[in-house]
Amino acid sequence: MRLLCSFALLAALVPGSAIAQPANPNDAVAKDILKQLIEINTTDSTGNTTTAAEAMAVRLRAAGFPAGDVQVLGPNARKGNLVARLRGRGNARPILLLAHLDVVEARKEDWSPSLDPFVFTERDGYYYGRGTSDDKGAAALTRIAASEFPIEVNDVARGYFAALAPRQSGQLAAYGVDGICSDVDDDRSHGRDERVLVRSFFEGREFVYRLVKTIAGR
Repeated sequence: MRLLCSFALLAALVPGSAIAQPANPNDAVAKDILKQLIEINTTDSTGNTTTAAEAMAVRLRAAGFPAGDVQVLGPNARKGNLVARLRGRGNARPILLLAHLDVVEARKEDWSPSLDPFVFTERDGYYYGRGTSDDKGAAALTRIAASEFPIEVNDVARGYFAALAPRQSGQLAAYGVDGICSDVDDDRSHGRDERVLVRSFFEGREFVYRLVKTIAGR
């Protein structure tokens, strides 16, 4: 298997040992968030990104975010965006993490009989479901970041912003999971039986955490 690493910082920021299983409580929460997002249909034809945005807003408020710093807004009732702000106390530049909530169309009849694109499935070291690699994995990591950063980053950064949007917006939004380490021989992002390595998902969480700490000057 050949892995393509999109960021040179990865080698310096992520330890050599792979993270195959949840290593801390936040990893378990990240998996739960990914499952919740995968099982919300956010396709353009029949889905609703507002439902997914509201679900993440509920989690952020429960984690202690003031209601005024968590907003769901958009052009219509089905195309909601989530914008959340974690206020900092330092003088460093604000940090923005971005991911998109919408996914390409997926029909159950086009997938393997034992898989449903909108049922989160763990099998043989992979997570299956529409959006696991593009881009709900990154959306889950963007959300879980808020649970880890207040103590580590809030004292040095001026602010942290998370944006979960309903429109795919190029390569920037995809780096959270698939863009960090993707199997170039097994790209299923927009096709049948989309999946992401469990190991890569948790390495992505560690990468985002260490990257933000580095940007914040720690």
